[in-house]
Amino acid sequence: MVRSRKITVLAMIRRLATCIVGSTSVALLLSSCSPDGGRSDRPLTVLTWEGYLSTEVISLFTSETGIEVAVEEFSSEEDFEDAVSGAGRYDLIFPSDLAAQQLIDNGKLLPLDHKLLTNLGNIDAQFRNPPFDPGNRFCVPYSFGATGLVINTSLVQELPVSWNILWDDRYQGKVLILDEPRSGFVPALKRLGLSLNTAEPGEVEQAFGLLEQLRLRLKGFTSTKYIELLTKNEAAIAVGYNGDALKAREDSRLIKFIIPTEGTELFIDSVCLPRGSTRTAHAHRFIDFLLRPKIAAKFTEVTHFGTPNSSGQELLPPELRNDPSIFPSQDLLKRSEFLKHSVELDSIYEERWKRLKSPLRPKN
Repeated sequence: MVRSRKITVLAMIRRLATCIVGSTSVALLLSSCSPDGGRSDRPLTVLTWEGYLSTEVISLFTSETGIEVAVEEFSSEEDFEDAVSGAGRYDLIFPSDLAAQQLIDNGKLLPLDHKLLTNLGNIDAQFRNPPFDPGNRFCVPYSFGATGLVINTSLVQELPVSWNILWDDRYQGKVLILDEPRSGFVPALKRLGLSLNTAEPGEVEQAFGLLEQLRLRLKGFTSTKYIELLTKNEAAIAVGYNGDALKAREDSRLIKFIIPTEGTELFIDSVCLPRGSTRTAHAHRFIDFLLRPKIAAKFTEVTHFGTPNSSGQELLPPELRNDPSIFPSQDLLKRSEFLKHSVELDSIYEERWKRLKSPLRPKN
């Protein structure tokens, strides 16, 4: 399950501003069909990241409640935007933090009824007020992850502790970085000790200068192929996501994931009700089911992404519960950040990212 979060904020705003159009009228039209605001024989329709909901979890929920669940999956931000463009198509969605923020800003999500979420208290306090949704009014955190260094240990004998290794001459032509403007700037900003959300022109230019140096050493930019290239020994080091790296480790013990000591980018995927959902009572029931400790623990066991469910964390086997690649130390979390998104802030990085990837001009 290699995930790609690649999409520019400007493209996302344009697409989300028109998604779920007309969903309110669709919901009103269907509201008289059943007590839950939809046809009684229609399953609860869920849009989620690839691999996030196992057939075992779905079967348990249906067996317990009698509610059928239809799952559709996506593996990139682009796929998500295409999927949610259909009015009233889904009852529950699992957006990234960037997508959730834009959906909230555009009035495309329904507020949650916390009284129906009896297990909401299982969410760790540090995830209850994400920057895009204070107080979890619209979203329930379902998973969290981090960007870091994915290492092929057959080509890198000394495991790094710092982002500095990306600029090491020994790995010229063997380095991959994420093909995403904001995540792509993470190594340079953290190496400089700067905030990932800085908009100060001088600081952004400093980081851009480091990336220009790094570009000359790169094998390439990719958000989806880095695991494949690492396992084929075509790359030594990649910037990637912890869940992808740890799943790959099951097949190849040569793969290691490290969060550098300078800190990194953190991200959250959430469960939300799109405006136009016609099965809101059933949707709340499913969310509360996912918040059970055993179900949350199962998610981490299957995907190796962290669960923000502190009660679920306690049920994990020690090798997962104590793995700093999944659950970073509190000290490292303090040096890490969630990305904040706005048109103004993201456009600063997107403009420079285009410059970074433009063809090199020959020197005179």
